[in-house]
Amino acid sequence: KRITYIFPDCQDNNPAGPNPSVNRRPLFQEIDRLLGPPLLARFTLVLADTGMGKSTFLDRYYAYHWLSLRRSRRFGLAVYPLNELRIDELLNQIGPEIRGKIVLLLDGLDEDHRAIENFADRMDEIAKLAGKFRAVVVTCRTQFITDLTRIPTEIDLPDPSGPMSLSDCSDRTVRMLYLSPFSETQVRRYLNSRYPYWYHPVLRMRAGRAAQRFKDLMSRPLLLTFIQDLASSSEQPKYSFQAYRLMVEGWLGRERRKHILKIQSEDLLGFSEDFAVTLFVTGRDRMPSGEMRSIAKRFHVEPVLHQVRERSLLHNDAEGNWKFVHRSMMEYFLAIAAIEGKDLPPWVNQPWTDQMRLFVGEMLISGECKVLQGADLHGLDLRGADLSGLDLSSANLSGVNLTNSRLNTANLSDSDLTSARLIDSKMDLTDVRRACFDRTAVGGV
Repeated sequence: KRITYIFPDCQDNNPAGPNPSVNRRPLFQEIDRLLGPPLLARFTLVLADTGMGKSTFLDRYYAYHWLSLRRSRRFGLAVYPLNELRIDELLNQIGPEIRGKIVLLLDGLDEDHRAIENFADRMDEIAKLAGKFRAVVVTCRTQFITDLTRIPTEIDLPDPSGPMSLSDCSDRTVRMLYLSPFSETQVRRYLNSRYPYWYHPVLRMRAGRAAQRFKDLMSRPLLLTFIQDLASSSEQPKYSFQAYRLMVEGWLGRERRKHILKIQSEDLLGFSEDFAVTLFVTGRDRMPSGEMRSIAKRFHVEPVLHQVRERSLLHNDAEGNWKFVHRSMMEYFLAIAAIEGKDLPPWVNQPWTDQMRLFVGEMLISGECKVLQGADLHGLDLRGADLSGLDLSSANLSGVNLTNSRLNTANLSDSDLTSARLIDSKMDLTDVRRACFDRTAVGGV
């Protein structure tokens, strides 16, 4: 099976921040420059969000390096996962006589057990280990570094074992690089490689349309791999929640087709919704294995946890904690649970994320939602929407634009319509008992 890989870019600032990318350039060439010759950086930290391809980058760079005879003659590479319990022992087994000519590629600082327990002490330990080698490149999830002051600007690296070139430096500066989201050009290159026009003309056309509509989704390499679920479907999604539904249906179908898994799609869907709700109301993004398995057992989907494969919506880390492949997947299941009336207490009073409101707003406009008790919909633009008969009791509708909307027989009792716009909306037999209309625009109702 041919695997499509697009060479990523890097930049000097966090892509999740408000500022545009700073000094964006190809990542492979930047690592080449830092590792030399001449050697410019002995400690490089590559940061990226979940799903941006950190581990894949290390694997690909390893192969890329050894294919270059000129570079591989000067120094070697060795890749190790930091979630390996025996990592220190494995590194110490490398002979002192060759360490000075080896660059370590260490994957997953956020999954290193000791780094989780005590980050500062573990950084010192890694520095002592890595200092015995020519240089080290470490990958880490951006969210793990909650405070950049935890990352020292310089690190105490002892001189490496063995001879070094006079042009090589003994720089102890910690270089930080952020993986950049895919650009439109990179997304197009991926699609051209995976679905060539001459071989998959229909799939290529559909994938291109999907990528254009859901640019934020497709800028992440991991999520881009799910585009087949969108491209191969006869349904052309108009809204983002419909694209997510196609990805979920593709996952459910793959799990169902596994011969050893005797599960029902409805059970797996219910399990996913319950998992998402539990994470949300407890303020977490992942769950310990024991707790996860108790939910799986209740829905009779325990085998799924033993058979996590490619393009699965569930992932687990080195600690055995389970999470969705991306936070937006969790938010999609929360939106589904909300429109089904699964309003568990503290769920009702907990503020929703922007992505949850986006999903539910699309469901309202599309007519696929009839019950949203206690929903947090503040600030949504629902102009012209037909919400007739919808149950929005106790909902937060502050600042919602409902101009020219239809609210006939809808239930708005106990809802908060502060600063909402109801201009020219139709509200025949609408239940507004105990609703708050402070500063609400009601002209032409």
